[in-house]
Amino acid sequence: MRTGFQFCLVCMIMFAFLIPVHVEGGNGAADMDMLSMSNIENKSDSLWAHLVATYFFSILFYYLARKNYIEVHASLIATQRGQTV
Repeated sequence: MRTGFQFCLVCMIMFAFLIPVHVEGGNGAADMDMLSMSNIENKSDSLWAHLVATYFFSILFYYLARKNYIEVHASLIATQRGQTV
């Protein structure tokens, strides 16, 4: 449950970071299209924001997944041995 909360928190931070990049993209999109990546011009420096966000999100996701795996594995081993965690 805690890992899911952390994951959602990271998603909200990423949205708060990327939505302004999309809105100020300068490709002239309107309505909901201005919130997508299609509003960013080709070969724009704003595309780097997506690359950085992708790497950050991926590394954080793998970290949280590994941390959760270690906790669940330790709990499983303790349960099999009759111990409480």
